[in-house]
Parts: sequence; C-alpha cells; structure tokens
Amino acid sequence: MTDDRLSRSETSDSTAPPTSSTASTRSTASSSEPATIQTFIYTTDESVSEAVLDAVASITDSDPIELDPLYYTIDPDALDTLFESRPYNTELPRDVQVTFSYVGLQVTVTAAGQIIVEDEGPDVD
Repeated sequence: MTDDRLSRSETSDSTAPPTSSTASTRSTASSSEPATIQTFIYTTDESVSEAVLDAVASITDSDPIELDPLYYTIDPDALDTLFESRPYNTELPRDVQVTFSYVGLQVTVTAAGQIIVEDEGPDVD
C-alpha cells in the first residue's frame, strides 16, 4: 500500500539517506532471526500520527483502518503536538525522538522527520 505522502522502497545500501516521501528497508542479522528495519520520511502533508498509521499499514500490508487504534498505545494528539510542523520546526532539537510498541512493531518517530519501524523480535522473559 503506497500513497503520495508516504512510500516505501527497498534498498541494499542503508547508508544513503532516504529522500522526501520515501523509505529504505534493510535487514540486520542477529543471533536468532534477522530484524527488518524500515525508515519512512514524513512531511507536513499529514499529521505524524497519520503517517505512523500509514507506515505500519504499509509494512503489515493492511489498511490503516484495520489496525488497532493508535491511542491504545500512545496519545496521537500529544505525538502530533510534539512533532508539529516537522521536519521544518527549527525550535525542536533534531535529536528528539519517541519510541513505542505498536501492533508487534517498535516505532520510533524522530524530530528529523523519520518514522523508523522495526520488528520487536522475540520476547525475552
């Protein structure tokens, strides 16, 4: 699922930064299973919470409306307020980020305009 605001592309070179409205995918090997990490760039065309839903829906190959409500995990209004006008808000330090678990994925939103989504991996008790 792709749209004009947020899209995903697979790359083998994860050192090249993704451009606006694109995402990169890479797998990193670990001792058990490889983790999949995808980075999406969000723009001011939509709220950050909508961009998170679009990114997760893209990865899970589902419709955003089919996902659990984001507010079960994090306050979407607070997320939108924190990253309001990003990546163009110069008042917010670029190293600010919020990480949370959502539908079995770890989601990190950065003030630099990225949404990084990765597998949470196996649970360790």
